[in-house]
Amino acid sequence: EIEKAKYVARMTVTHVALGVASFFNELWTSTYPLDISLLRRSFMADPISPMQPAAAYYVVRNLATVLDGVRPADFDCRVAECDGEVECFTMRRRGERLVALWHPGRARDDDPGRPATLLVPGRAGSCTAYDPLNGREFELETVHEGQYTRIPRQLIRDYPVLVRFSE
Repeated sequence: EIEKAKYVARMTVTHVALGVASFFNELWTSTYPLDISLLRRSFMADPISPMQPAAAYYVVRNLATVLDGVRPADFDCRVAECDGEVECFTMRRRGERLVALWHPGRARDDDPGRPATLLVPGRAGSCTAYDPLNGREFELETVHEGQYTRIPRQLIRDYPVLVRFSE
């Protein structure tokens, strides 16, 4: 269930970052053999089927809130001191820039994440990281170096973490 939520997060962020209209088509289904809905499936023989949201439901809800009004943007973003490949998408909303980062490949329930250094142009006011899996936002340490803002030790996981910079 957690792996599915991570893939749904990747898909949702990728669509927003590329300017592609997107929605989740299967809110609930119990007849298809694969788990493709946002609600947990019960047994077909249940006389009353309990409807409980799956982790993917909460990810879609969290991302719908945090990505409201966000548009694709093209600005420089560099990831350094990182072990492995990183997917990186840049976006913008009035008054802030967003960077979505994750390690591609197979998602795992227990991915511990890997630290990296993130460099973006300009002097950011405040900087936070938003984790859509649990809906938490964290203040990040920033260092201004010349024309760049550096975020050391940003944890990159196998699902998108959104780093937000106020302008």
